[in-house]
Amino acid sequence: MLNQNIPVEPLKETAKNKSNVVACRVDGNDLEAIDMLVEVDIRTTRSDAAAWLIHAGIEANRSVLESVQATVGEIRQLHRKAQATAAQLL
Repeated sequence: MLNQNIPVEPLKETAKNKSNVVACRVDGNDLEAIDMLVEVDIRTTRSDAAAWLIHAGIEANRSVLESVQATVGEIRQLHRKAQATAAQLL
C-alpha cells in the first residue's frame, strides 16, 4: 500500500513546525487508512498519519512533482517578463 522506502518514523522536523497546518476533506477510505495507522501505533494522531501519507505520496511521485515545479518556474519567469513589458508600455 505504501512506498516501502518511506521510514516509519519520518517527519520529526515537520512535526515540530506546527505552523504548517492544512485542513482538507478526505473520503471514508482515506480516513480509514489514517485511523488504521493510528490504531496500530505507526502514527500517533490523525494529523500525523495524514502528514505521513502525504509525504509518502510526494516521495512516490517525486519525478512528476519535479516536472511540475520546472513548469511553474517557467510560468513565473514568463509572468515577470510580461509584467516588465507591460511596465515599459506605460
